[in-house]
Amino acid sequence: MHKGLWPEVDSYALLQERLNELHEKYPTQKAYDIARREEKKMVAEMTDIDTLDTKHEREYYFDEGLGESLNEHT
Repeated sequence: MHKGLWPEVDSYALLQERLNELHEKYPTQKAYDIARREEKKMVAEMTDIDTLDTKHEREYYFDEGLGESLNEHT
């Protein structure tokens, strides 16, 4: 993927190069649609996994300012 600004002199060649890369990766609209669908499924699965972990995770805060040390508490 190209980042930044392209000089106008190079823009058409760089754009064509990028389009050629995309065409090699996704030769048809159907191939592109399938890839996008699979990517969306993967992101949804990763989000679900993260959500399940965080649902069961509890954070514990101990404040030594309450007059008890952590060792005494445990």
